[in-house]
Amino acid sequence: MFPKGPTESVGLTLAFRRAARFGSRRAQSDRAVGRPVRPTVAMDHWKLFRPEACLLPLQGSDKEAVLAELVDGLVRGGALEAPLRARALAALVTRERSTSTGLGHGVAIPHVRVSGLLETAASLSIMPAGCEWGAIDGEPVQLVFTVLRPDRPTDRHDPARH
Repeated sequence: MFPKGPTESVGLTLAFRRAARFGSRRAQSDRAVGRPVRPTVAMDHWKLFRPEACLLPLQGSDKEAVLAELVDGLVRGGALEAPLRARALAALVTRERSTSTGLGHGVAIPHVRVSGLLETAASLSIMPAGCEWGAIDGEPVQLVFTVLRPDRPTDRHDPARH
């Protein structure tokens, strides 16, 4: 399930590059029959990931510690400005206290709007040992996809649409 070494990590990187170059299967099929393919902002979302912000493995022992680790990773990876760290962490903790983002099957997608953020910041992190997250199936979370979005419209994000 998780990359076991550098070869599999390279394979994942190549898959991202292929998707960026050729687009979705639908777009490939449209090109093949001569239909125009409309570019969308969604086609660029993979560019928001910075490998330096993705953590392998996460070390936190509880949800709030993991959230702090995720935010620190986004700051270290250059996806989040350091002055926004406390605001992002507070938003994530508040969100998790209101409703868990644990989807089940070991996956959580903590996502919040952060005031002052100019561009979406995202990370994909793995926690092989798992962490209690309050997921809907009651299982521990091992895969965490974190998304921090601006609270105001930018050229890449419109909060009114999300």
